[in-house]
Amino acid sequence: MSSGMSILLDLTVAGLLVTVIVFAAILNRRLSAWRRDRAEFERIIAEFNRAAERAETGVERLKAASEQTGKTLQQAVTKGQSLRDDLAYLIERAEPLADRLTERIRAARNMRRDEPGMESPIAEKANAVARDIDEQDERARAKRELLRALAALR
Repeated sequence: MSSGMSILLDLTVAGLLVTVIVFAAILNRRLSAWRRDRAEFERIIAEFNRAAERAETGVERLKAASEQTGKTLQQAVTKGQSLRDDLAYLIERAEPLADRLTERIRAARNMRRDEPGMESPIAEKANAVARDIDEQDERARAKRELLRALAALR
């Protein structure tokens, strides 16, 4: 029995050794593949790091450009508001003057109609100016209304 037991024990040990060798071979292949994949993975990580650095640099440049554009835009808005205020002031000052001028031209025109013999070159020029003012009067009123509407929107 001891020789049968010893053969059985030897066969069991040999079977276990074969199993260990097979597992060792599989493990060796997997470790080799892991080493290859690890090198590829490290290369991918290095590329990713470079891309992240480029993205950070791009974001910093974009931020600086947007700040500069914002400052330029704010300056333009400030200047535009100043010009708008100046224009509103000029319009306020010009409206009464335009109304008085229109009234005087109409009065002169009415006087001309009453006195038919008053056809001098100066009167003719005054009549031409009066016609132009009458034509532009409606446009001027429309412009004033538009500017008032724009001022109300602010």
